[in-house]
Amino acid sequence: MARQIVDQISNDEFHPEQYCDTAIERLEKIIAEKVEGKEITAAPQEEPEGQIIDLMEALKSSLAGYSSEQSSAATGRKDAKRKTSARRKATRAKAATKRAEKK
Repeated sequence: MARQIVDQISNDEFHPEQYCDTAIERLEKIIAEKVEGKEITAAPQEEPEGQIIDLMEALKSSLAGYSSEQSSAATGRKDAKRKTSARRKATRAKAATKRAEKK
């Protein structure tokens, strides 16, 4: 895949001069203005829209709920293992019965 990409880039159809780095152009413009003596100021930051969530509080509440869920999940896993084990035993018993009937 890498070779295919390199082959595509290296053919005659790719002309890097067609592309420009607008971030560098903006930075060079700002530098030129600063050299000329113009005062450069940062654009004002927009206020975030919507609700701001306290991530630490969300994490703490999530972990508090996790410890109670963890114990119930462990119980659920044990129950599932028991059911699976019982199904396997029943399936093996049926298979053994069928083999015995065939003999």
